[in-house]
Amino acid sequence: MSIRQFQTITVVACLFAFVSTLPAQNREQDEIVSELHTLRLAYRDEMMKVVDSLRQRYRDGMDNADGLFTAQNLLADAELAVAIKPGQRIAALESALESLKTFESDQMARFNKGTGRSDELAKCTAARIFAEIRLLEERQNQNRASDEFASELRTLRLSYRDAMVKLVDAVHRRSMNGTNNLNGLLEAQFSLSNAELAVAAKPTERIVALESSLKSFKNAEAYQVVRLNRGTGRSDELAKCTASRIFAEIRLVEERKHQYPDRDEFVSELRTLRNAYREELVRVVDIMRRRHADGTDNVNWLLQAEIALAHAELTLAAGPADRIAALDSALELLKKSEAYQVVRHRSGTGRSDELANSVAARIEGEIRLLEERQRQNQAK
Repeated sequence: MSIRQFQTITVVACLFAFVSTLPAQNREQDEIVSELHTLRLAYRDEMMKVVDSLRQRYRDGMDNADGLFTAQNLLADAELAVAIKPGQRIAALESALESLKTFESDQMARFNKGTGRSDELAKCTAARIFAEIRLLEERQNQNRASDEFASELRTLRLSYRDAMVKLVDAVHRRSMNGTNNLNGLLEAQFSLSNAELAVAAKPTERIVALESSLKSFKNAEAYQVVRLNRGTGRSDELAKCTASRIFAEIRLVEERKHQYPDRDEFVSELRTLRNAYREELVRVVDIMRRRHADGTDNVNWLLQAEIALAHAELTLAAGPADRIAALDSALELLKKSEAYQVVRHRSGTGRSDELANSVAARIEGEIRLLEERQRQNQAK
């Protein structure tokens, strides 16, 4: 056999071996796609239960609107995730918008009667405007050649920014008076920061917006330090403020790194900040887990902290195996949380919204793990 014949046979054999692996890889990808769709449907269904339960608690005066708004946003995301066709995506966003319009009208009626709160009305208005933005953005994405939405989107984004300014002011006043918890204020401040970024036309305006946001979180952290030193604050609220301040620093440095990609100092600074953020979130989760076990906090805020910690672990993952390990670890925590809520619910000491939220969080953990495996398989 000549060298040329040997080379030809070798190449053909290698090609056959490669091609023979394709059907197995394709089957694995198809199975992941099918499993993901099933999980996303289950997550959507569970979020519907969460929203229904929280809405009833809100109507009965047992909860404020914070958890309900968060759940409604997650449900809208879940509806989009299972929408296959463009028309289904539009329908999902229109349905979410109609729900928020109805909610806003109800809040307006309550406020006019003197039974509603200014911060809850402001939150309804901001949420409704944000839903209008998402719907218009989807229409713009589906009609890429059209510029007709640009002006309307700009107007809506400015309106949303103004609505968030009012909301932060209203929530801040209630927090200062001790009539509102800290979670709503921190969420509102982050939403305002995102709104400012959305209307920033120039790179310098983005930096200014993020610097302003960081200053707000520093002020909130300083205030919590004073309260804790006076004996009127709580360790979990200070830890949340510290974590939020570090996260705001991360966003600012990420923006500077994006604007100045040739400067290497941002890489080391980001890693240091991300480690600090992860460590602070570990403290937040530990404290909130104890508060939940003592019955002084509901599980919904704990789940948000655990999910934020999972995000932080992912940003520090050095390679594909580390990312899988981080998501596996997060999923195990969410499974334990769900099992605990099942026990509490069966014993009559738990709440239906907390159980549904735990189930939804566990399913979301499974989705994120499967999505990561899908990305890694596609990269092979």
